[in-house]
Amino acid sequence: MAQSNTTVQPGRIRVLKKGSRPLDHRDAAGPVVYWMFRDQRVRDNWALIHAVDEANKANVPVAVVFNLFDQFLGAKARQLGFMLRGLQQLHTSSEKLEYSARTIRGKINKLLPEYMIDFPKLGPPIKKWASTNHVVDWENLITAVIRKGAEVPELEWCEPGEDAAMEVLMGNRNGFLTKRLKGYSSDRNNPLKPKALSGLSPYLHFGQISAQRCATEARKVRTFALRFVVSKLAVDVFLEELIVRRELADNFCFYQPQYDSLKGAWEWARKTLMDHASDKREHIYTFHMLTDNAMECFSVGDGSLRKDAWLYEASIFPLAFSDI
Repeated sequence: MAQSNTTVQPGRIRVLKKGSRPLDHRDAAGPVVYWMFRDQRVRDNWALIHAVDEANKANVPVAVVFNLFDQFLGAKARQLGFMLRGLQQLHTSSEKLEYSARTIRGKINKLLPEYMIDFPKLGPPIKKWASTNHVVDWENLITAVIRKGAEVPELEWCEPGEDAAMEVLMGNRNGFLTKRLKGYSSDRNNPLKPKALSGLSPYLHFGQISAQRCATEARKVRTFALRFVVSKLAVDVFLEELIVRRELADNFCFYQPQYDSLKGAWEWARKTLMDHASDKREHIYTFHMLTDNAMECFSVGDGSLRKDAWLYEASIFPLAFSDI
């Protein structure tokens, strides 16, 4: 039986349910199924690396499966088109709920030396799939999905896929780390300087780039800060947003079952809302004043929302802190 050393640290693996028989059982015909969802990429994908490792141990093939639900939380052509076009190109910080970046930051920083390591090379599965005539009709699939969500059209300025993500991060023409990092710490919340932001959020959201890859490359830039004409502060602020704030949001969703409801807010936050519910408001806005103002119309058309607006709208829930 073919053997392969496990290249993924045990701390990255969480067993939800043990299989009925081990992979090295004589009747284990396979395949190993990797259900791709959050990390929609081949590069820098610990789950895919682990799936190939397990398959090679048992000498069985690997099946990468993506389940396209009928409803992706109200996603339209803009979101689904970006996701599908990216897919087409493919053919542990805390054990309890944290309530602020301050409480989780130290725990994350202690773990960084252990987990901020180089990605092992993704080798090919030893056992190949038998030839099949099944072909995904990507063009018809994408066309059908885009047609259903046409009221929110795709964007032309944001190209999907792993290669495009790396270009935004490290590109020679307008890459964030190579060309735009210098003003990040001072200008990222300035709506008049949109280029100060990384532009990586859609790629991180759809898993087309690894946050660990972004952090690794940013730390390299920090090491040679003078050569790149950037301040170490800019890198540190970016890493704070990328790692600490992002992990805080993940932590909240993982440990708080009511993360998408006001019931998931901390008791003091709900109490504050109730205590001030009857306060006299200096300004009263109608629904249409909130939905049809200049910033809202720009965001809908442009497909982006300024980071400071994310933080304002998510002042109760830290879900939007992952936007960078």
